[in-house]
Amino acid sequence: MSPSGTNETFSFVLADCTGHGVPGAMLSTLLAGLLERIYVSNPSMEASDAYRDLKDSFHRTFRSESGTPGLGLEGGFDALILQIDRKKRALKVAGRGIGFVMVRDGRANRVPLRGLEECAQSIEFEPGDRF
Repeated sequence: MSPSGTNETFSFVLADCTGHGVPGAMLSTLLAGLLERIYVSNPSMEASDAYRDLKDSFHRTFRSESGTPGLGLEGGFDALILQIDRKKRALKVAGRGIGFVMVRDGRANRVPLRGLEECAQSIEFEPGDRF
């Protein structure tokens, strides 16, 4: 998602939008556009900052003129942003509602990002770890 000019650090985004069919596709397209705007302006943005910008931009898009949430999209999406720094062997994780699995030495460990509040954390990884 974020081509920073090197292969050392990059970001990966997994998102799930509210809705099915055309409404879900429209929200997915909007979210992809917001992500592109975020990472074009700052390709090396921290995962937690990118998630916060994504959430804020999404909710600004769907506010009514009176400033109150509109269209019943107060949640709108769940997202997981992984920022991988190969050189430092660090994985920065931010998001809400979507977890992932980390496999180390053949053992799978679930890393949840569930709940109503956003989560940000940093995980050191070793050669051979899989996500």
